[in-house]
This record gives sequence, structure tokens and C-alpha cells, in this order.
Amino acid sequence: MATQLDCAEMVVEHKEVLEMALSICKGYLAGAWKRITAEDICVKRMSGGLTNMLYHVTLLQSPHSTEPSEVLLRIYGQTHGERALESIITDSVIFTLLSERKLGPTLHGVFPGGRIEEYIPARSLKSSELSDPVISLKIAEKMADIHLMQIPVIKEPTFLWDTIQRWLNTLYMKNTKVLNGPNAQNTQESWRPNNNNNNNNATDTLTNEQNKKNKILMKKVLSQ
Repeated sequence: MATQLDCAEMVVEHKEVLEMALSICKGYLAGAWKRITAEDICVKRMSGGLTNMLYHVTLLQSPHSTEPSEVLLRIYGQTHGERALESIITDSVIFTLLSERKLGPTLHGVFPGGRIEEYIPARSLKSSELSDPVISLKIAEKMADIHLMQIPVIKEPTFLWDTIQRWLNTLYMKNTKVLNGPNAQNTQESWRPNNNNNNNNATDTLTNEQNKKNKILMKKVLSQ
């Protein structure tokens, strides 16, 4: 449980963030959280989110009931692209089911723009720990449990191909800006992303000659 001194050291500087956390927690959590004021909580910005903003919200006084004394407040970052909403919905569905089946942190609340999760005091794995066979075994066991779940989301593994297509699109746009000279058009055409929706044939779209051009072009783009 955080103390007043701890709070003074870790509280966020922006009043808007404190007010946001207060409003969300009062609205979605029960018990003591319904009666809190800004002086009753500590809000600390956490690292680890790639696009999301993470805040550790702690009650200064321990609640006398079963509600949590601390939670993780996740605010979704800006999302772009035609499938951004689909990604958020899928993520929320999976997180909810993992919570219900005790395979992930408890879900305390879902609101437009984010969610409230169980706070688990832990840290991310170091790179050197990823190859630890004991840790890898535990991860594999948990992943197997998750993959055995029947969940109402798309089952096709499209993430990898979608990511490759986005990178090719980005590289093509850079290509059209940085290449000049008499052979520019031919080289650009060889780098135009394949818009065929059949991802299973994506690996067949690049010939050996194109692969050579790809390597040359990659060096040119990265050198800009």
C-alpha cells in the first residue's frame, strides 16, 4: 500500500491525468473507489506500453472489502488504418475471456478508450532470459492453454502477411521519392506491392531477379 511519501515521489505531474484516472476508477470500480477524491489515490505513469499509456493507480488507505487496493489503468493510444477498430475489439474479447478463465489478469472494467486491469507487480523478461529453457517451457505451456481456447474471433493467421504488406507499401512510397535516373521506373515497378488478396501466394510473387533488385533498393532506401 502506498504512503503519502511514496505518492509524493511517484504521482504524475499533469492534473488532467489525475482527474481522468479518478473519474474512470470511481465510475467503474466498487466499494471504497466510489468515495475517493484526488487526495486518496496515487497515479504513476508506467513504462512498457508500445502504443498504450499505462498508469498504476493505488489507494492510500487499504479498503475493508474485496475490491482491489491497486489497479492498472490502460488508455489506448492512437490507432490508424482500416483495421484499427477490428484490432481493438479482438484484443478486448481475448483479454476478457483470458480473465474469466483465469489465464490472465483480472478485468475490472472496460470503457471507451481503454480498460481497468488487475495490477500485477512484475517486470518484463530480459533478452538473456528468453533462451532460459525453464522459462521457455512455462511460456510454451501457457501459450498451449491459450491456443486451445475456443474464442469468437478470426482464426486465420493474417497478422504476419498484413505486416509484410504494410512494410512493402511503406517501402514503395519511399522508393518513389528517393530513386532517380533512367532505370528508376523499372525498379519502382518491381517494388510495387502485390495487391493480390490471396496471402497464400504471396511468397510466389517475387522472382529471383526481383530479390536482387530488392536488396539493392533496400540499401538505397536505408542510406537516405
